[in-house]
Amino acid sequence: SALPVGNSKDHLLEISSFPMSEATLIDDVDWAETVIMESVGGGSSRMVSLLRRNDAVMRDDRALLQDDMLTVGTIGGEILPGLQQLTATISQMTATLEDSNTQIRCFGELAELGWKNWRNRGSIGKAGGIEAIVKAMSHHFECAQVQSCGCVALYWLASWGNQESIADAGGIERIVLTMKRHVESEDVQNRACQVLAELVGGHRDSIVRVGGIKAVVVAMRHHLQNEEVQRHGCKALAGLASYSPSSQVLIANEGGIDAVISAMTRHLNDEDVQRHGLWTLARLAESNLANQRFITTSGGVEAMVAAMRRHLHNTDLQHVGSRSLARLARENAVNQDSIAKLGGIVAIVSAMSHHKWHDHVQGSCCFALGCLAYRNVNNQRIIKESRAPDVVKEASERFVNNDWLQRCAEYALEMAGIPVECDDSILKAWRDLNIPKQVVG
Repeated sequence: SALPVGNSKDHLLEISSFPMSEATLIDDVDWAETVIMESVGGGSSRMVSLLRRNDAVMRDDRALLQDDMLTVGTIGGEILPGLQQLTATISQMTATLEDSNTQIRCFGELAELGWKNWRNRGSIGKAGGIEAIVKAMSHHFECAQVQSCGCVALYWLASWGNQESIADAGGIERIVLTMKRHVESEDVQNRACQVLAELVGGHRDSIVRVGGIKAVVVAMRHHLQNEEVQRHGCKALAGLASYSPSSQVLIANEGGIDAVISAMTRHLNDEDVQRHGLWTLARLAESNLANQRFITTSGGVEAMVAAMRRHLHNTDLQHVGSRSLARLARENAVNQDSIAKLGGIVAIVSAMSHHKWHDHVQGSCCFALGCLAYRNVNNQRIIKESRAPDVVKEASERFVNNDWLQRCAEYALEMAGIPVECDDSILKAWRDLNIPKQVVG
């Protein structure tokens, strides 16, 4: 047969390289918040929070604000053209560096411009806005509110071009120092984790070098009850662990695995905490046997299965949940038994049944079933006695032109001891792909 041999590690590695929805991990748009500062009596400031704007609403806002690209604004109550407003805001930050309230208000003006139109962010960076924010944070290091609002502004300005400006201005080190100084401040820790998660795609090494991993784990430990700290902390750790064996080891050594599992256990109803937590565990288990063992013995499997059960309707969560289980089960008999005992096979089959038209879910679940069945007689029996063979065959028929999914489905059936060459539906799928007869047996 020209099909890959099921016990071949090359075959295993080949079909494990399925799409991972990287946008979910690094460029996921939370539409979380922007904080706009406005001056009130006595020179103090208050926060006006625009929290949890949903995707559709934000898209509508962006469409309405396409003409808001530094065209007009206000400063000190006076209406100014946009570029003049930007210059005036940055000049005011420089002239009033000692005034924390003015700095906070200017943070808000810059953040608002960055929020309204992403193209504004580059103009703000080129005009020196990033340097002004970092300088103000450094000057008012003891003021938690300045640190928190500065992180919010950096988050909303952290387009890819500005990420270099943030790094060059010492912003990454400043954020981590802020986290170390204001450990007890939930808002500082939340905003700092949020901006680090945004920066990690291009500056992981810099974040690690200045102690960012430890700072994030400490934040998660100190503020376990705060779902936003946990959400952004998990997201930051997921990015730091991505394709970085050294960071994966460091995160585990700093207690990151325990922190993620605790977050998932404490905030079971929060889909974002669960989704980012699953991504983090999947990354940490990547080609790291020590991390895989620690995840299993620390309650990680229970957390994964619980997340998949509680949020069955969430497509992304089911995709990454099944991938996480596959990572733990692959060629690991102890983990295979643990996952099956804790209901992992049932959770995977449920995911396939509820997300029939999502190829990423179907493929990752098929691969997970194959990993669970690999040389494990008991799991093979459980899979055969469940609906797994039927849903795998249905997935193969439904996505007949998806070569990756076809390989995953074939792998699942073969590892479970179900002869692929004798199955009419699989044969039909392969024949529809115009594969020569001798290839399919």
